[in-house]
Amino acid sequence: MEPAQDIVIGIEDIESAIADNRFVIYYQPQISVNDHKIYGAEALTRLIHPVHGLLAPHYFIETSEQDARVAANLFYYICKDAAGWLQEPQLSDWRFSINVSLRTMLGETFKERLAAIFDRGAANRITLELTESEELCSSYSDLRRLFAELQRSGFRIAFDDFGKGQRHLFDVLHLPVDIVKLDRAFVTALSAHAQLSGLFRPLLQEFHSRGILTVIEGIELQEQYRAWRALGIDAVQGYIVGKPMPMELLIDRTTGIESHRY
Repeated sequence: MEPAQDIVIGIEDIESAIADNRFVIYYQPQISVNDHKIYGAEALTRLIHPVHGLLAPHYFIETSEQDARVAANLFYYICKDAAGWLQEPQLSDWRFSINVSLRTMLGETFKERLAAIFDRGAANRITLELTESEELCSSYSDLRRLFAELQRSGFRIAFDDFGKGQRHLFDVLHLPVDIVKLDRAFVTALSAHAQLSGLFRPLLQEFHSRGILTVIEGIELQEQYRAWRALGIDAVQGYIVGKPMPMELLIDRTTGIESHRY
């Protein structure tokens, strides 16, 4: 049963959950459209509430971002979980994507704390997904420098939810990003208006010309998957591949996911 929608989670609830290890990390698989193999997974957190049970991110992420320290602590909590799975032999070819806010990324100790969790070998398998922020344009010089430093350390940088806001295309053209994740709104738009393929195809081609990997989120149906593969998308994430789930379950389902007829 789904928790009630009027649940209020405060900063103190989040701090308590971090201290008590009551956040659990689920992973949503990402597959390459070329061979339908899982190449990685996005880490997505859930909160175990003592009264309301397992809560999805929309109950607490926005609140956590109101406090820079709490947001950063939650990010590093997720990083530590992902770092543990990097040691699993059966996941040796996988990358892990972790969402990070601009506020956390620009924190004074960000690089040092990240380096304490991921050594160079581990960093080569981590993608930092920058969530949308209205502050990007005022921080271009800082971000270019930071992105370059992180990339030299092995991390990849992704823009999450591309197209959801107003500034992302300008950001992609002016910052050294490795991956662009298209928002699920693109899926809805193309399903409703097939002629938009004439707009989306050259957009993907432009990204590819800059060496940027493209991922589409929110794919649920076979026809959606095939439409975006035809447009030239590199990778897919969505319910057609798998919902967010505990890593142990994802490992068990890997063969089924990769053998599915997309």
